Amino acid sequence: MQAADLLELRDDLSRECSRLHKLVSGLSDLGQRLEHSADAVEASALRLHSFYTGVERMLLLISRVVNGGTPAQGEGWHRRLLERMAMATDTRPAVLNDATQVELQEYLRFRHLVRNLYADELRLEPIQRLIEQLQHTWPKLDADITGFQRWPTSIARETRANTPQRSDYTISQVDEALPQRPSGSRHRADLVSTTAQENQATSSDRG
Repeated sequence: MQAADLLELRDDLSRECSRLHKLVSGLSDLGQRLEHSADAVEASALRLHSFYTGVERMLLLISRVVNGGTPAQGEGWHRRLLERMAMATDTRPAVLNDATQVELQEYLRFRHLVRNLYADELRLEPIQRLIEQLQHTWPKLDADITGFQRWPTSIARETRANTPQRSDYTISQVDEALPQRPSGSRHRADLVSTTAQENQATSSDRG
């Protein structure tokens, strides 16, 4: 795992949490109109569906960056992904507390239900109960993700600290390493002296 990837994961999780916070706030407002509006029931069901989709998006982000890929998407993979995120592995700490994971299972089941029902088949009671429960589940989830974000930040910092830095030679060090050459004024004097000697030798040959 590269330090940049871990820091990007941390920032992506922050963005997803911000979106989920807005969604939960909107659900709280819709919950007050459920008994008087069929449209509010349908809208709330869709937002509960979106809530768990956002949760799962975060879990998949973690899986891709830390594990190098997503779980095999066979039967029951959504549930297995959620359960595994409540367990520590060799490469990361647990993302979720057990209590949070158990509560999120209800939202996973409800999402599956919404995908397989017509809008007029949705019942008020489970939607109302899940919205009320969300006022307790969301703070737990938010705290779990915030706690987990400390891990990629810490690992990225350690990775950068342990990465050998390239040594940049100073100009004086480079000069010391190179063969020494006469300074400019001395070099010119040597050239003048050499030229004079050559001219004298030429004159002697002609004489």
